[in-house]
Amino acid sequence: MSAATTVTAGFVVQSFALTVNKSGTGTGTVGSAPAGITCGATCSTSFSFGTQVTLTASPATGSTFTGWSGGGCTGTGTCVVTMNAATTVAANFTVPTFALTVTRAGAGSGTVTSTPAGIACGATCSASFTINTVVTLTAAPASGSTFVGWGGSCVGAGNCTVTMTAARAVTATFGVSTVTFTNDPLVAGSTGVGSCTSRNCGRPSRSRRPGSGLSTFAWSDTLTARTTQPGR
Repeated sequence: MSAATTVTAGFVVQSFALTVNKSGTGTGTVGSAPAGITCGATCSTSFSFGTQVTLTASPATGSTFTGWSGGGCTGTGTCVVTMNAATTVAANFTVPTFALTVTRAGAGSGTVTSTPAGIACGATCSASFTINTVVTLTAAPASGSTFVGWGGSCVGAGNCTVTMTAARAVTATFGVSTVTFTNDPLVAGSTGVGSCTSRNCGRPSRSRRPGSGLSTFAWSDTLTARTTQPGR
């Protein structure tokens, strides 16, 4: 010290990086207060030591925010981080899914399939689809059966179309095929009886009509074209 001397000491406030990672099947944005994070576009920025940063997650349409991890944050509310070190926080967004369940009913049998794929009932009668998916169900009766119609989330006997905004349950009813007589009333001498054998041309044909809701009709054997097949 040979003369008066002035010395300046410079001090700065430390700053640390806050980084946000987005995960999951859904989409959304994360913003911060104070400003700096807009993730979306900017997912990392630095804040001064001791700054309390509040992160807010906003899911996109069709997605849900399912929670935070890292930085001491959990749950689905806001995430508050005190910046005393570099910190990484993850925000998880998912696309909701809902179950579509098909139940087969009735005395008949058949299968139900879906577009998009997932239901093949038969084997797979329940599947999950993402929110707002439009699912079309198609019923195919087995041989000897008929498709009667839908119950639950669908009605009628055409294709069943449901929009998956919630869990859905559909019933497909199959019946057993029946024979319907259409040649009523019979006209003597002109109405055809169809093919028959000598064993079933007469009384059996007449006896079936009242049971089918058709009027009775008597005819003599001369009105029927009786044929005898070889060996009968």
